[in-house]
Amino acid sequence: DGKPRALYMAGFSADDSKLAVRYANNSVRVFDVATGDLFFELTDRPVRSINPLFAYDFAFTSDGRELAVALADGGVSFHDAATGHETWRLAGPTIAALVAPSPDGTQVAVCALRSNDIEIYARPSGTLVRRLSHPSFVVHGAWRPNAPAKFATACSDFGVYVWEIGEEKPAVRLRGHRGVPTFVAWHVSGELLASTSRDFSVRLWDPGRAEQLLDAEQVYGEPCLRFSADGHRLAVGSEAKGLSLFAVLRDEPVRELMRLTPGDHFDATAGFDVSPDGRMLAVTFRKSGLRLLSLPDGKVISSRALFPLEEKGCLFVPRGDALLVSGKESGLWKFALTPGAPDPLSGQDGVRLDARTRYILQAVGGESPVAALENDGPVCTLVSVEHPEKVLDLVMTNEPESMSVSPDGQFVVTADRESEVAGKSDARIWSVSDGKLLRELGVGTNNSVRFGTTGKYLFASGGTRGAIFQVPSFTPMREFRPDEGVTSGWFLPGDEMIALKVDGGLAITRMSDGERLCVFPTSEQLGVVFTPDGGTIFLEFGEHLYAWDLRALRLELRRLGLDWPD
Repeated sequence: DGKPRALYMAGFSADDSKLAVRYANNSVRVFDVATGDLFFELTDRPVRSINPLFAYDFAFTSDGRELAVALADGGVSFHDAATGHETWRLAGPTIAALVAPSPDGTQVAVCALRSNDIEIYARPSGTLVRRLSHPSFVVHGAWRPNAPAKFATACSDFGVYVWEIGEEKPAVRLRGHRGVPTFVAWHVSGELLASTSRDFSVRLWDPGRAEQLLDAEQVYGEPCLRFSADGHRLAVGSEAKGLSLFAVLRDEPVRELMRLTPGDHFDATAGFDVSPDGRMLAVTFRKSGLRLLSLPDGKVISSRALFPLEEKGCLFVPRGDALLVSGKESGLWKFALTPGAPDPLSGQDGVRLDARTRYILQAVGGESPVAALENDGPVCTLVSVEHPEKVLDLVMTNEPESMSVSPDGQFVVTADRESEVAGKSDARIWSVSDGKLLRELGVGTNNSVRFGTTGKYLFASGGTRGAIFQVPSFTPMREFRPDEGVTSGWFLPGDEMIALKVDGGLAITRMSDGERLCVFPTSEQLGVVFTPDGGTIFLEFGEHLYAWDLRALRLELRRLGLDWPD
């Protein structure tokens, strides 16, 4: 018992000179960080948490002068952080699984294991001054820095709550987690709140506006989710090996443009695109039709109820004077745009270019624009935007997966899903002028294809391999190893960089040497589009549509010494 196993470490004291550690033998020890010497040990302090590795029943006060620890029979004892001498005791029946002294030291919050209530007690009277009642049991909680009247909680009803201590009901309920949130942490400014959940995400919130700022998926922060004292870093760690440090950027390089109803299949986005002049974003929805948003402010400037409950797609034509919209049962339509008008779609009823059903718009390209559409069956079709009577059908081996038209309108690349005939599914290059099959790329099934913005490159990946090909020879210039996990790619304007979908996110990668410059958190289902100048990337996944200002992001990274060379 002289060398028990360490279970959990509380946060450092305010001056970073002391560290409190809970051990498997029911003891709590406080160490000198500089020397490793033991200041003192408290015994007979069993863990009361759901998982003993996640012990939230001991904590330093905000000034670092005291350590508060739950008592085995109920209540909390406070101790001098250097000597261990008991300075105050909260007597009471509650056996605390969570102990949180307030920032000014005048109160302490406690919560029993699987209790729906946070109890707030005054110091030094020990009087119960407030009970924060939740609809389900509370897992974690934390005071807002320098604000003894605000307390955040993680509740097993999937909600994150922010309370004003003097109010009967929570001031804010933050919604978005799809699993039980297990830990909350305030930024030193008190303007940001981080939470982690068993949906394997870490989320950043603006509690003042009740808005989610960021959803980092496939990241888990229990039991370690803490901001650094200067607010520039967020440490994230779980039971898995390793600890991740994230830079916290405060100048709003990312904005959430819209959030849809969680789990509502028909409220999902069904296609989006940026206009060639970078001044508009078009978004189609399964339920509510079409919206145009002005950029960069993201305000809705036009809204149309089109093709309700149909799968849809939308793309601007290369000249930017029209928007193409398709509905799976309504065909392909062209809407003329009035540049500079308050509502660019005002007075436009649209012209149907192709009345066939079961086709969805996938790509458009060329000076004389050609629209490429996929079908449920083994066929794709090309429709001339200016002469819609000119139609070319491309017969494939199986149902299409994706399509892309080269910027000059000479080539179209198609990809299909796995065929019933082994080895027949692939990415294929076709001539736009006559529909002739020119080449198979040998990337295999379930593939992703996309031409670069200059027309010099093509990305293609599948079950067999992934590569970037030179155009028009279609010879591979770089191939991706299977362990790189590359499943899709989007070229940035100018084709000097490419955004690669990899395990764990979207990696911005330099074309010249393949170096990964940064990774954006994403989900498996992902939509990506850039403004024409490459200054903003729009990411659509889950119920969210985000806009990342890449210039602001790089300025923030430069301040931290993390920017990449041009």
